[in-house]
Amino acid sequence: MTVATTRPPEHRQPPTGHPLLEVSGLTVSVGPGREPIHLVEQVDLAVAAGQTLGLVGESGSGKSITCLALAGLLPPGARITGGSIRFAGKELTGCSPAELTRIRGSRIGMVFQEALSSLNPAFTVGNQIVESLRRHTGMTRRQARNRAVELLDLVRIPDPRARAASYPHEMSGGMAQRALIAMAIAGEPELLIADEPTTALDVTVQLQILQLLGELRDALGMSLLLISHDLGVIATMAERLSVMYAGQVVESGPVEQVFAAPRHPYTSALISSSADVADKSRRLPVIPGQVPRPGSFPAAGCRFANRCAHADDTWVDQDPPWTALDAGNRGTRCGRHAELQLPGVAMTPPRDGPERRPQDGPERADPGAPAAGAAPAPAGDTGADQVLRVRDLGKRFPVRRGVLGLRRVVVHAVDGVDLTVDRGRTLGLVGESGSGKSTVGRLALRLIEPSRGEVTFLGRDLAAMHRGELRAHRRGMQMVFQDPYASLDPSMTVGQSIAEPLVVHTRLTATQRRRRIGQLLQRVGLDPALARRSPRSLSGGQRQRISFARALALEPQLIICDEPVSALDVSTRSQIVNLIQDIQDAEGIAFLFIAHDLALVHHVSHELAVMYLGRVVETGPAGRVYDRPAHPYTKALLASMLTPASRGLAGRHTPVGEIPSPINPPSGCRFRTRCPHAMPVCTEVTPPAVPIAGGGWSACHLHE
Repeated sequence: MTVATTRPPEHRQPPTGHPLLEVSGLTVSVGPGREPIHLVEQVDLAVAAGQTLGLVGESGSGKSITCLALAGLLPPGARITGGSIRFAGKELTGCSPAELTRIRGSRIGMVFQEALSSLNPAFTVGNQIVESLRRHTGMTRRQARNRAVELLDLVRIPDPRARAASYPHEMSGGMAQRALIAMAIAGEPELLIADEPTTALDVTVQLQILQLLGELRDALGMSLLLISHDLGVIATMAERLSVMYAGQVVESGPVEQVFAAPRHPYTSALISSSADVADKSRRLPVIPGQVPRPGSFPAAGCRFANRCAHADDTWVDQDPPWTALDAGNRGTRCGRHAELQLPGVAMTPPRDGPERRPQDGPERADPGAPAAGAAPAPAGDTGADQVLRVRDLGKRFPVRRGVLGLRRVVVHAVDGVDLTVDRGRTLGLVGESGSGKSTVGRLALRLIEPSRGEVTFLGRDLAAMHRGELRAHRRGMQMVFQDPYASLDPSMTVGQSIAEPLVVHTRLTATQRRRRIGQLLQRVGLDPALARRSPRSLSGGQRQRISFARALALEPQLIICDEPVSALDVSTRSQIVNLIQDIQDAEGIAFLFIAHDLALVHHVSHELAVMYLGRVVETGPAGRVYDRPAHPYTKALLASMLTPASRGLAGRHTPVGEIPSPINPPSGCRFRTRCPHAMPVCTEVTPPAVPIAGGGWSACHLHE
């Protein structure tokens, strides 16, 4: 990537011998001056010119507040009460708001987590980039409009001139994030701060965004401060790493060294909690408890002590000092670092394709399997006791287009899906956003009506049931949604939310309901006293556990989990995954687990089904699909995965472009427009499902 720069020469390099960004003893506080509450304390960071620094930690560790302080964007009431921020040799803590605005627009760029929330919905994307260019570069309106198109082209948005006239809501999540990056680099900044830039994105779009950031960093000579709770993102992108916990930096150093041999128990616990690292045959390691809130930090002693498996009485009453290691190249805030041997993960450069998985052509067909013309077993069908059976399921949504809504089009959301979920087993359903996964989950519960096909629950066809029968059967079917903050009514207490299905479907007395609520809270690992609390006072992990408690209230036979952990930290994800497995082991409940995190789905599932643009393209035992994928799309998803053991972006490939519109899906094989193996037959003929060695099938002409 070649970029013509207009950056003034004096803005291109920091003073000789100094980092571009140097943060020393930064403290940010809220509250009265005499008794402030510290949000972050004594934070030290350094970013060299052209370097990427990763900043990791659970939610509440202080990562985002630190970065907002660096950019001069602290929320009302928060203020810097100590320390120094030097950028290119200039002290920023004493700058006026006008000075910070000039620096922030032209020399420091910022990319926020939620692109659609960060972009103004009332203005086109092009107008928002033009506004930034005119304010910080002095361009005329015509020059700024042309430059805005160039920037959209630079971040690989197709048809950039037309997209400049689009509003944010008319873009996909990945495209909106690219537009936000274009706006952030409009002034050709020397430092780009990216706060969780890929959290809500699919694995393929995530990799595309990271590749884009890496290319822009190299082309513009930028430094990058990357904030994330995804260790795979940091392992892939950063040269150095700082780990934050409870408002403090607890470890820092080169990424390879920190991941291979962590010197703080918190860093080691984060690495071990990742499903990419854990053994599928074992429970995921968890970090007990949660990050303390500001104002609840211990007055003295190690802040991680109450969650640490290696804590002793030595550092309960005294703060562990920051200890420099390896001649200052590394550091840790652990008093026992010299005596502990903490587990990490060895990092390796990526191969050309997904690591640990063969890429030597299509998986061979199983010679002992049914002939190609025979009907393959539906996804998840093991011949055991079936709880949910879906056959030829389809859903079309009519929508109106045009200024007056006169043009009617059809969205082909789901097309010919066959699935089976057996008692005591988990079927994982994976694919990019727009594949139809969530629609399948809602159709399976008849929350929306299918356009065609059959949905059978415990041998009964749901489509043939009238409202009363369906209501009775709904006792055995429950759903856990993605966002625990939106799925619980904020006007109700925890106990009232859990009691709601008991009130609707049972005749328990108030005393019996209270007893049942306490039992359910204990079942999901929570204190029964939380029943009197409001959901808004709880953490995301606690709220999601409450969602599971409510789902378990009526003793269901099937629970459909729609992205239940995508909004949670890695350690909280581990707790929820272990909870699902405990529930299944104890009660034999069948689960349909919908997600786009393939490593997590592989860990929790017995069988996997991969969806693309409304159709299932591959199914089989979870181990076979994960280790020996057959369909090119499955291989592309696995190749896009970022793990703590991965290193660098070189050699990684993602599907070209974005998933096509379901309004006008491609003919034949729907993946052909992005497939590197596409042939003429893929355009004309829908590929049949071909049995694969090891179990399952793949719908690809390469296997015929």
